[in-house]
Amino acid sequence: MTIMAILDSYQDIGRKASRFLLPASKVLIAQLQKKKEKAFKENQIKIPKDPSSVYKWLRLGPILITYFSCPDCWFLASQYEVEGNFNIKCHRYLEPHQIQAPCNEPLGKVIDLPHLPLKKHFSPHKLFYYQTFKSWLGHFLQRPKIHDLLSLHIEAQNNSQVTDIWQVEILKNFKGNQKSPFLTKPGHLSFLLYVDWFNSFVKSSRTSSTGGIMLGCLNLPPEVHMKPENIHIPAIIPGPKEPNGEQLNYLLRLLVEELKELWKGIHFFPTSNSSSGQTIQLAILTVIGDIVAIRKITGFISHSGSRFCSFCTIHKEHIEDIETDIWPSRRLRSHKIYVASLLNFSTATERASFFKEKGVRYEILEDLPYWDATEMNDSTDIDDIEVIISRNKWRGLKNDAQTPSNQLKAQESSISKIKSSDNIGFSSLTEPYHDDPDFISISSEKNVEGFDLSFHSYRVFNHQNIKALCQIVQQTTIPSLWKRVPKNVGSAKHGSLKAVEWKLLYNIYLPFLFLVSQLDGKEISLGIMNNTFLLISYLNIALSANVTQKKVGDWKILWSKSQKSCQKLFVNQRSKPNYHFSNHIPELMLQWGSCRGTATWALEKMNGHLSKLSSNKHIFNNVKKDMLEVKPGLSFAFTRLNRNYFPNK
Repeated sequence: MTIMAILDSYQDIGRKASRFLLPASKVLIAQLQKKKEKAFKENQIKIPKDPSSVYKWLRLGPILITYFSCPDCWFLASQYEVEGNFNIKCHRYLEPHQIQAPCNEPLGKVIDLPHLPLKKHFSPHKLFYYQTFKSWLGHFLQRPKIHDLLSLHIEAQNNSQVTDIWQVEILKNFKGNQKSPFLTKPGHLSFLLYVDWFNSFVKSSRTSSTGGIMLGCLNLPPEVHMKPENIHIPAIIPGPKEPNGEQLNYLLRLLVEELKELWKGIHFFPTSNSSSGQTIQLAILTVIGDIVAIRKITGFISHSGSRFCSFCTIHKEHIEDIETDIWPSRRLRSHKIYVASLLNFSTATERASFFKEKGVRYEILEDLPYWDATEMNDSTDIDDIEVIISRNKWRGLKNDAQTPSNQLKAQESSISKIKSSDNIGFSSLTEPYHDDPDFISISSEKNVEGFDLSFHSYRVFNHQNIKALCQIVQQTTIPSLWKRVPKNVGSAKHGSLKAVEWKLLYNIYLPFLFLVSQLDGKEISLGIMNNTFLLISYLNIALSANVTQKKVGDWKILWSKSQKSCQKLFVNQRSKPNYHFSNHIPELMLQWGSCRGTATWALEKMNGHLSKLSSNKHIFNNVKKDMLEVKPGLSFAFTRLNRNYFPNK
């Protein structure tokens, strides 16, 4: 059983392999004892058949608390409230943020089980399992050498080049309610909060949006703080539908109550460096995830609202403005005033109207005394940056509903002007910086003087170019570890691209397409090429491993030129709210450093593991308890396995 637990935790052999290994071990032991028949007959070899039972026997699994969730409003009721009361209904408490009466929705139904002594059994409509943060943290602090890793961030940092999240000003200057920086003291920890949803049926036509709530320790070095053993998963949000922002408050309340206690300080004993233990104070200093999830957690309105931006107060009417300095930023004081004003309204209609006007509502994290929703939401996620920018630009480049004759005229007009100009070397197209004062970058406006950039009726990705792009994708050799772009890219059949595929498309395949088109005499407009290489340049800056003031300045220059170019190239295409977010990337780069420090791919990979767990296709109603006992419980198991079986590791 120990071998199975080690292989499952460290090598991720999977449930099927574990279920084979356990009975195989039983047969092998019986043969070694030379008492096969007697051993099986007398059931002397007690080895469970299921890996989850092994975790229970070895006491490696997490401690879970069961709640019944209201199928309508998501309010949680403890299982102890149901004992002896089969007719229990949702009794949502009237809390300061809640003005609606209990919904009285039944939490379950009574089923007859004549073969059991009790005859009747309460079957809940929706279950919610919660793994306490304090229990996980206690075992986390007992891991060998963990305290050495937790103190590494206190060492001196290079302020001119930000390579780690611990070099950013928010973490270094965070004081909470203390006079000195909070995180410079021993026993003071910071965590990130991540919430995202995935399809429980993976790529099936059936959908059930199941969510994972995860916490990661930022005190650890960046190369290890996203590893599975360092991630705490307090809960899995059941499907099939996602809760809205207000409903999510009920599910996060259990975690927030623990965070309040941990902010005041809790003494854990023993720890790996002291048998008498240590007092731990803890704060959640950032929320990460995609833009949709962050808005839901932090209480900002969605992209369809008038005040759609969570960083500034720009109105949707001015979305085409590219002068970012004139947009008032959101500030903590005004945000708190808005939240307090919203809670003072006594009707849901008034609150909805205020939320629509200001774009702010109450969310449960506001109960934390140190929480600042305007500063502590980090949207510099690699996936969002790549997908939002690249996908919107791709839509602008793709062929729209223009007649072939208009496309041909626009193309011939553009090509004739390009042919009459000097040749432009491709070596300069991807050069974002240059020390030569006489050097003129391809992104310079001098390089596009005399060219008509207003040919919005022409799009580079017509049928002919799409076909050429697909051929380039098929014929180009890339490292085997890279994710290949679909061979039918550009067609409706390939579906949506992932972030890494967008990056490869723009950094590798589109430059090849431009080059091949030039060699074949099918020149693509200089304006299109200029705009595309601007995108490649500022994307590479945003995704770099470190952040400097120079890089941020270069981003602003490239982004401004790209925006002006887009307004001339794509006259009929309006900016999208999520695309507006890119204007705030420079300030977020300075605020949070490299987006690699809080990249979500490791946590999304955890969601991928969860989505592949066997659920017997019943996950529409309840989340399988195994999802928390096996995979999310791995961090718990890693801790105990390290301590019990690898004491010197």
